[in-house]
Amino acid sequence: MKSGKLLFLLVLSIMLVACSSKDEENKNSDNVDVNKGMVNVEVTLPASFFEDTDMVKLKKEAKEDGVKEVIVNDDGSVTYKMSKSKHKEMLKEMGDTIDTSIKEIEADEDFPSIKKIEHNKSFTEYTIKMDQELYENSSMDGFAFFNLAYQSLYYQLFNGVN
Repeated sequence: MKSGKLLFLLVLSIMLVACSSKDEENKNSDNVDVNKGMVNVEVTLPASFFEDTDMVKLKKEAKEDGVKEVIVNDDGSVTYKMSKSKHKEMLKEMGDTIDTSIKEIEADEDFPSIKKIEHNKSFTEYTIKMDQELYENSSMDGFAFFNLAYQSLYYQLFNGVN
């Protein structure tokens, strides 16, 4: 369950940064960097994710969650070094969260036109089965996909996809 908390904090941090505006010179320092080695995976998150964060507590919680090493870099960014299996577990949890969101969208009476949502294994392609007439007469059904799109983008980020 602790890995769920870490995952939630990481995704929440990314969402907050993604919604904030940055000037052009800071854009390069706000990238998530994923390096997949033979045994370990390193995920580096920008300093802007950690404003007002207790780094001692962050390191402790990450280690308790199975992260091998947490490095606070000179520029304020933080690198998480974890086993490939831990990284895979983190991605699985993100995928499970996406699947839960899909089930909620399909069951939500506020989006009556959405009947079924399917995706590929890497969350890069979706097939959405809808009632066209209900969709055309709805002003909100299209909004159901924004959260799903954000979650899929973050899955890609943490998987090292540009």
